[in-house]
Amino acid sequence: MKSVVWVLGLAGLGIVVAAQTPSDQQSARPERIVAVSGGSDEAALAAQAALAASDSVVLQWASSGRLALAGRDVDSDVPGRVLERFDELYRGVPVFSGGLTRQFDESGAPVSVFGTLHPDIDVDVDPALSGTFAAALLSEAGNGPLVPGEGPQLAVLPTTLGYRLTWTAAATSAAGPRVRRVFIDASTGALVFSFDDTWTQVQTDGVSGAGTGVLGDRVKLAVERLGTGYRAVDRLRRNAMTTYDMRGDPARTRLLQNGQTAAVPGDIASDADNIWTDRPTSSAHAYAGLSLDYLRERHNLLGLEGLNGAVSLFVNLARPEDFSTQSGQYPLYFNNAFYTNRRAFFGVGNAGSNRNFAAGIDVVAHELAHGVTAFSSNLIYLNESGALNEAFSDIIGTATEFHHQTVGTGLGQAEWLLGEDVRTGGGFIRSMSNPPAAGHPHHYSNRFTGSGDNGGVHINSGIVNHMFYLAVVGGTHSLSGVVVQGVGFENRLEIERVIFRAFTALLSRNASFSEARGATIQAARDLYGAGSRAEIAVTQAWNAVGVS
Repeated sequence: MKSVVWVLGLAGLGIVVAAQTPSDQQSARPERIVAVSGGSDEAALAAQAALAASDSVVLQWASSGRLALAGRDVDSDVPGRVLERFDELYRGVPVFSGGLTRQFDESGAPVSVFGTLHPDIDVDVDPALSGTFAAALLSEAGNGPLVPGEGPQLAVLPTTLGYRLTWTAAATSAAGPRVRRVFIDASTGALVFSFDDTWTQVQTDGVSGAGTGVLGDRVKLAVERLGTGYRAVDRLRRNAMTTYDMRGDPARTRLLQNGQTAAVPGDIASDADNIWTDRPTSSAHAYAGLSLDYLRERHNLLGLEGLNGAVSLFVNLARPEDFSTQSGQYPLYFNNAFYTNRRAFFGVGNAGSNRNFAAGIDVVAHELAHGVTAFSSNLIYLNESGALNEAFSDIIGTATEFHHQTVGTGLGQAEWLLGEDVRTGGGFIRSMSNPPAAGHPHHYSNRFTGSGDNGGVHINSGIVNHMFYLAVVGGTHSLSGVVVQGVGFENRLEIERVIFRAFTALLSRNASFSEARGATIQAARDLYGAGSRAEIAVTQAWNAVGVS
């Protein structure tokens, strides 16, 4: 594959700046870098030269302080490889959406570079507003308190009208259970930009318990003994995964989610005899454990970040029968599931078209996969990077389902649908085999280009989902007519590993679909070699969905 470096304006991010911004400023002009090692085609030498040039830029920027090393890991998948992640700085201030990943071999030779840099920044980095005053303005702009533990941070924000020095923080809205990333001008305090940053949809003293899930299925739970009873704290997997029962109280759930109150031991789901009858608790706790098992067994990942850190699950956020009177005030607590800061919340459904969202193992795994993204590429939840964020969760959710359930079309069986066990009457949330069946595009030419859904994060994920499906199963794309030679369902782990490596180790925060194409092709070469069936399948699948 040919190495590519090109310039792309940030108008596609949908960033709108305050009206008082001078109109004669030039649009920010970031450079997107997709540079990979040469494959087996005739463009290999040119690709290698372009990669060397891109790598030289990285080293120069790192030496000058424009790039800060955020992490360096010895590659656990490819012997001799090292993976680095850099954050972009301008005079010591982080550049929002800037940064890249770099991969090199045992000789120090570069293998790949992916990311976005901003060489044309020219702003004053001395804020007129103090951090304390900025905190109050950010909280006001976000309509709620700042996320606990996250104070205001300076950031250079690229916009369609140039670069702005801003204060930024995440705020938890007092008007609804959502997190907003807010940016205010560091000199005037004016709101510059904000977006919804709630990622929605999913040796010990431990013992095993049995429970009945939402679907009436029998599930196994890893719990802890406490006195004469039991609590939903998983001690068998060494990461203290805990399920909290909010007992149908949405007001307290919101206070807890917003950090205005803290969960207490009494909130932990419990059972007297270890035969668990609360169905949402049984499903969420059991499926989250299986999701963590998938990450460990298929990708050698311990927990969400690789360190077996704690994970919290929240169920019974409201009462399904209160949907008609409370869903307007608490929409996410009924027909949705979402992830934020090591915590996954599962809506209760509406006693009609939706069951409790803990019913689907793919939904639970989807939300936990958001945690994996947060601790790795941290893909910005907007536009194409946001759609990649959602697609990665969908892919991990589907892969987890296939890993643990029998293939079939009934309840509790694995298929190429998302959320089919949550919807009643044969419905589903998304389809990988046929995204248009759920109203989503399966080709880049039909992508959603509006501002709704954070720029189509759930909608355009269908393009990437279909790429994954074709790379595994193969077939002819119904719109483009491109034929894909998939690796075969029995070899799906190859594509799962390619996706996992690309999305967690190679993509930068502001990745585009084109960058994801390059990263997955590089990952296939890393894991299985140039010209391998995995590389062929992934390349053909991206061609089929129109991403070049």
